[in-house]
Parts: sequence; structure tokens; C-alpha cells
Amino acid sequence: MISTRWKRYSPDSYPGDLWLDWDRLNRAYNKGHPMIDSRFVSRLVEFFPADIEVLVATQENEPVFMLLVELGGKVVAPLYRPSQMQLALAVLPDRSTLPFTQLFSCMPLSLMRLDLYSLDPLFHSALIEQKQALLEDGATNMVVDTRGDFSDYWSSRPKNLRKNVSRYTNRIKRQFDGYRLLVSTDEESMAAAVERYAEIESRGWKGKAGTALVPGNVQEQFYRSVMQAYANQGQAYVFELYLGDSLAASRLCIANADQLIILKTTYDETFSDYATGRILLYETIRYVFDERVSNRVDFYTNASREQLEWATSSRTMYNLSMYRPAAQPLHKSLRLAKKLSGA
Repeated sequence: MISTRWKRYSPDSYPGDLWLDWDRLNRAYNKGHPMIDSRFVSRLVEFFPADIEVLVATQENEPVFMLLVELGGKVVAPLYRPSQMQLALAVLPDRSTLPFTQLFSCMPLSLMRLDLYSLDPLFHSALIEQKQALLEDGATNMVVDTRGDFSDYWSSRPKNLRKNVSRYTNRIKRQFDGYRLLVSTDEESMAAAVERYAEIESRGWKGKAGTALVPGNVQEQFYRSVMQAYANQGQAYVFELYLGDSLAASRLCIANADQLIILKTTYDETFSDYATGRILLYETIRYVFDERVSNRVDFYTNASREQLEWATSSRTMYNLSMYRPAAQPLHKSLRLAKKLSGA
């Protein structure tokens, strides 16, 4: 059996090129997952700094597993996952034989538990299948398979969904003589498209709550930088729905040939009677089908029953707690209590 060595570093002290190694593993294990790509992750670290450390497992001096965490001398430490990130920042082989409990050998002695959120069974199965960890259901991710024809997909949607989209489309035709879809993909148009997005979102409920993209704020700068970086390689898409001359809804997406990921969606609340978010979703999915952008659309959101009407499939995302071996009795007690409670 190949021996595994566990180490941890700050991003600045990593011996070598952190993001080059990260992307190599992402390509090897995840088909170059767009959201785990360093173009996204390195900007998270830049724009939303924290007490981040990189956990690395090496075999024969080559990294085979990498994970970003926030330790900070805590007893219970979380994965590094800002709100802009919709899945766990971990790159690891499928069904790995890595001795995960040994990763505590490189941790502070005070750390008893490591919490990992939003593990995707398509890419994080080795962590999910650990018998030594406490696993809980998290979000329900919805997926649209876009490898066929859009007409077949749409005809297979629930009748009420198709009827409602048709009703709102007809309402828009009566009031605005239809709508217009604008799709921005080139690097030069990204800054303006993200700024338009921010202008809409900042006027709505997210603006009042203080969570919106606002022109010039850190969130807007982050997404502008991300979208420009992906557009540089033809992998960024901003979908905008116009009613007359007014921008009514916008959606920011990144993609590769395997999957298109919806990062952010907003709509002008003054047009709420026209369900512009739904109409834009309809047009976005149709565009991905017709233009053969990706094999599927991954939403990475906790889908409601209503949202699942759009999906061709769904999968559960998981949250996981790993315990230091010395804390295993506590872990076993928690598992037993969870089982007895029926949770």
C-alpha cells in the first residue's frame, strides 16, 4: 500500500504552485468542474479572505487530495466555504483509499471535529462513504440533462409548468409586444453585464437585506473578475431578459462541456407580475440545448418542489463531520442518538 503523508499550509506558504496543483487534480477527478476551478476558487480567497489553510495528502511526493479549511485554533473547525460557493472546496479521487482519519495528524491538537458542507456525491464520494464520519443530508440539487432536444425536454415537463410559462409569455406579448433575450459571452462585455446585474439586484429585497451585488462593492468586483476570467476561455454566459428597453431579469453562469452552473439570478421586482425569472430560465435552458453548450445544467441550489418541476433529475448534497480518533466515542454517541431519534 502506498503511504500517505498529510500536511497543512497557508495558501502563501504552499511549496509549489498551489493553483496549478489544484487544477491538475480538478481535471483528473472532476472533469475540470467549473466551480472548483482555480479561476473561481483563487478569487474567493482573494476577495473573501479568512484564516484559510490548505490540507494536502501526498503519495510518492505528489498531491492526491486537497481541501480548504478554516482552522484558527478552534475545537470545531469548518470547511472554507463563503456564501458565494455552492459546494465543498475539495479535490480528491473517487472512492479513495486515503486514510482520512489520519489527516488529524497534521492538525492542531485542540481540533476535535472538522465540518464539511455541500459534498457532491458525483465528486466527493470518497468522503461521503466514510464509515468513521457523521453524515447528514443537506440540499437537494436539481439538474437538467441537455443532451437531447429541447422540444422533447419541454414536452415532458409537468402540464401546469408548461401552462404557466405559456400564460406569462402571452401576458408579456400583450403588454410589451414580446421580450428579447441577450446572451453575453465575450470578455469585453462582461464588466457591463455584471454591473447591470448588480443594479437590478441592489434595488430589490437583497439590496434591503444588505446581501446584494451593488455596483462597486466586493461581491460585484468578485463576480466581474470571475466572469471575465471565464469569458477569456469562452466559458462565461450572462443571460438577460428585456421587456422593451428595460432589463427585467439576469442570470450569471459559467460552464464547460460537461456542465453549466448557474451562479446568480436576479430580476427587477417591478416586473414581478410577469414571472420574468421563469421566462429567463426557460430561455436559458433552451439556449443550452440549442447551442450544445454543456451536457447538463447544474443549479447547486436547495430546490423546492416547484423548482424540481424543471429538473430531469436531482441529487442530495451532504454535510459531514469528521472526528479526531480520540473523539470517536463522542461521535459514536451522536450517531446512536441520531439513529434513536429517527433523524
